[in-house]
Amino acid sequence: MGLRCLLYAADIYKQIIQMRIDDLYATTPMSINTPEFFMFYNGKAEYPEKGIVKLSDLYKVKDGRAVNLELIVTVYNVKKGYNSSIMKKSPTLSEYAVFVDKVETYRDKKLEKTEAMNRAVAECIRENILKEFLLRNGGEIVSILNMEWNFDDAVRVRAAEEAEKKVAKEVEKIAEEMLLENEPMNKIIKYTKLTEEKILEIKKKLKI
Repeated sequence: MGLRCLLYAADIYKQIIQMRIDDLYATTPMSINTPEFFMFYNGKAEYPEKGIVKLSDLYKVKDGRAVNLELIVTVYNVKKGYNSSIMKKSPTLSEYAVFVDKVETYRDKKLEKTEAMNRAVAECIRENILKEFLLRNGGEIVSILNMEWNFDDAVRVRAAEEAEKKVAKEVEKIAEEMLLENEPMNKIIKYTKLTEEKILEIKKKLKI
């Protein structure tokens, strides 16, 4: 989400620059709006009422060096039973949570994602939930969610991640057994394809 928000912000600033292109060449620094980033979570996994997501969490190297590019997203859990005060203050947000829940309900019934969204839009309009907004923008919302909120891709990626984790655990188990058998480092690397650093980490864990 930190990376996605960075891309969203960059796109907005790009639009602003295109409308004020001369400001780029002026001697006076141009002023831009101060961004704030928020995410409303209503997924199925457990999540606290409030959390923080940082762009730097994704960085490959985390060795204490200065972070020269950071973006912080405040995450609010808006599932039932969480942050009720926020939901009461924003009927629109509360109704959006209902809309998302309806989409997920139709998806659980094995409907194709576009059909699930179309049915949720129609049902919300009938029940006066985000009615005016959905009447104006229903088709566009379905199009956007199809691009941003792809359940099938999420399931596919997460399944692949779980498979990779399983394989990694099996490989580490082989390395553990070879270490306990006092096999040489070069042989363990050859058969497991693990790095020497990783094998030393496993060795330390086994207290060999």
